[in-house]
Amino acid sequence: MSRLPQPPEIVLSDNGREFEVSFALVLAEQGIRRWYTYPKSPKMNAHAERFNRTLQESFVDYPEDLLFTDLALFNRKLDDGLVFYNTERPHHALGQQSPLSFLIQHQPERQRGWTHTRLQEEVEAGNRYAKKRHRSHQTPAEGCRQGSCRAIQAGAETMTRKVKVEMGGGNIFADLGLPDAGTRFLKAQIVSELYRLTHERKLTRAQAGERMGMGMGISQPEVSRLFKGHFREYSVDRLMGFLTAFDRDVEIVVRPHKKAGKGGLITFRPAA
Repeated sequence: MSRLPQPPEIVLSDNGREFEVSFALVLAEQGIRRWYTYPKSPKMNAHAERFNRTLQESFVDYPEDLLFTDLALFNRKLDDGLVFYNTERPHHALGQQSPLSFLIQHQPERQRGWTHTRLQEEVEAGNRYAKKRHRSHQTPAEGCRQGSCRAIQAGAETMTRKVKVEMGGGNIFADLGLPDAGTRFLKAQIVSELYRLTHERKLTRAQAGERMGMGMGISQPEVSRLFKGHFREYSVDRLMGFLTAFDRDVEIVVRPHKKAGKGGLITFRPAA
């Protein structure tokens, strides 16, 4: 609450029980009223639900492993992500401004709740850059706006730098030094083939989930996460089972490695 320009009078939430006791105590201490949405009615709190999706897809999905290995580091990264979301990230609905830039521009009195720091200087610099780039034939919505201008500036500076390019070794996970790179790469190849088959047969994500579930089905959100590369919870065996659900035969061929004395490789080659 201390980070908000002013405390809210009402909080709208769903009926989830996560952190219920602690959350209710904080609201009671702050004298904040609480309203509930109807059960199973996410559209009643659409802005919060959309923010949760954005946060999940733009941040949480990437350092997800930290939830199980270093929760404190995950929370610090999440805090940084929220600051970026509200102070620097351009938002389409706000004319490519960050929420803080929009708030200061349209409600100057809110500035009193924020310390004058380098952030305000960046906002002002963004405004100047936007005016400089604005062309007479563009409407304000088409012109460059604060947050996006800084992004364009940064992108232009990056493009002028010389970037060292290194040839990959064929396994992106190994190139990045990730553990169990061979298994990760195999899973990625299988999921890529599942995505190709789904697209080729013009199936919806829900239809693909029903097919891959072989009677029990997996949900449409689970299929979407799978196709976005979140397959850590799926074993290679289960992914191969998904392939058979698409009328594909899976053969395992074992042969001597080309170089004696070295570890073998696991390769995936889908037939035409």
